Amino acid sequence: MLNISQDFNIYNIDILKKDVITEIEKLIELEEKKLVLNFEKVDDIDAAGLQLIISTYNTAKEESLDFKITNANEIVKKVFAIAGSKEIQEVLQDE
Repeated sequence: MLNISQDFNIYNIDILKKDVITEIEKLIELEEKKLVLNFEKVDDIDAAGLQLIISTYNTAKEESLDFKITNANEIVKKVFAIAGSKEIQEVLQDE
């Protein structure tokens, strides 16, 4: 599980992208099959964050990884709902 400790937005996107890529590489090396992003400390997400989620979804699918986002707050869920992307709805889960 990758714990995200900052907002998923344009200001943090380079760090977040690096963290996600590192996590995916680690999971592939360990032959793990589940990528989980813990959004417990994420207060906000913007279009850049949504693009990274969709990109991560596509990469996870290519690598046969099950991808989920846990502990998203109501603001983040609302942004996901407004985006209306099938990929985003598939990865969101409550825990």
